[in-house]
Amino acid sequence: MKQIRQLIIFSGPSSSGKSTLIRKIQKNSNLLCDQLQIKYPPFWTYINAKDLVQIPLILPPNIIVHYDICEEHLWKKSLNLQKLVSESEQITFVTLCLSSKNFNKRMKLRIVRKFLSLLVKPRKYSGILIFLINNWKKYKKYNDPSMLINLYEEWFDFCHQFPLCEHLLIDSNKSNLKVHSFKDSSWSVENYLLVNQKNKI
Repeated sequence: MKQIRQLIIFSGPSSSGKSTLIRKIQKNSNLLCDQLQIKYPPFWTYINAKDLVQIPLILPPNIIVHYDICEEHLWKKSLNLQKLVSESEQITFVTLCLSSKNFNKRMKLRIVRKFLSLLVKPRKYSGILIFLINNWKKYKKYNDPSMLINLYEEWFDFCHQFPLCEHLLIDSNKSNLKVHSFKDSSWSVENYLLVNQKNKI
């Protein structure tokens, strides 16, 4: 018998809104919880993929994972994620889709805000500096629209390793979040990203 009843993996690039979405779920946002079939959010276990260094022997029944796909090493060689999936009865990948234009805008804002926080918290200089360096590297690597599209395509290929999993998409460019099925032909993330690439160029 599998230990995990329900596993939901919120994925997307940095600044796509994963943390914001998870906070809304923790506050029991009725619309999102209904769309994602999440019951009793306070009783779920919330994990950052960076903390998946070691999987405990006893796993909680309901888990939500925060996954930054810009941290490619986390998922391209993630045996721990595969173990979580293998121990789960119901698995859902929820990918937040962000255009290149909004990715660049949000990453710049994130870097500026964190830089300004040095003035308020100078004692945390080393931690903030590491954050700034890591996010600047992400910004420089993926500010090219084609690079961001390739990143999404590689992530989708990774998700397809698990054919029994459900894959949902959210357009995080909009404040009114709506969940779409990856198989929904009326809303294609590939076409959406290509349109944004074309407009950007």
